[in-house]
Amino acid sequence: MSKPLSVALINDTSIYSKHFGCQLVGQTFREQFRRVGLDLKISLPKEFDYKDYADELSKVDLLVVNGEGSIHHNANFHLLELAEKHPSVLVNCVYEQNDANPYLEAFKYISARESMSGAEIRGQGVECTVIPDVIFASSFLNSYRPVVKAKGVVVTDSYYKQYTQRYFMKRSDKDLLFAKKHSPASFIESLLKYEGVIAGRFHAAVACSVLGIPFSTWESNTWKTQGMMNDMGVGHLNSNSRKGAEAILPGTFDARIQEFAQDAKSKIFTLFDTLHDIASQQR
Repeated sequence: MSKPLSVALINDTSIYSKHFGCQLVGQTFREQFRRVGLDLKISLPKEFDYKDYADELSKVDLLVVNGEGSIHHNANFHLLELAEKHPSVLVNCVYEQNDANPYLEAFKYISARESMSGAEIRGQGVECTVIPDVIFASSFLNSYRPVVKAKGVVVTDSYYKQYTQRYFMKRSDKDLLFAKKHSPASFIESLLKYEGVIAGRFHAAVACSVLGIPFSTWESNTWKTQGMMNDMGVGHLNSNSRKGAEAILPGTFDARIQEFAQDAKSKIFTLFDTLHDIASQQR
């Protein structure tokens, strides 16, 4: 009897981060690997010493590099170099303002989380599929239902360090929600208390999309949020500032977002079916 197909997950952001979105990304990768019959043999964070793991990585059928928000402005190219050493795929990624990179061509498959990153990769002459962030398919996130009597508006924090708790407490009259201070359950349950969310976090916007909560978004450190909002057909609900996002918060949930979220889940299932096929081709 042949051994089951095996994978390594690289840039597993759930290992060290307390951010609810990172936790759900790791959870979704694991449940999708399990669904398609891929045995996760080793999971590594963004930073690791390759020589310490080279032997283990050589024993798996496929390296799955989770690009997430890591590959932009010429950062973290060491994640791309792996494709020249082992059969690899790059998935779930943002890709923004990077110099020409020869390692992209070595990947067996590449998918970006939104069309702006997809266009950037294709601009380097490399094929790229656009498949929304994997947590759209999280069974945990999808198990929640909106609260009928939700009230009020909440503002989430942003990536940028200047948007600290002190900053928010001085400048916002809204309730505040900090992504790194909550477990996935706590963060989702907090979102569900409100009838509107002003999301400074990319994954908070994804969660609202799945949960059916009206939301607007504001700046991040990359174009990931703008790209996703454009893909949803609601780019007008993204602003470059918190105050701008507060001003454009919709009163109802756009049906286009619901349709996008449902389609995203189907695309993510297809993505992991594809990863299984690619792994099997390496035998």
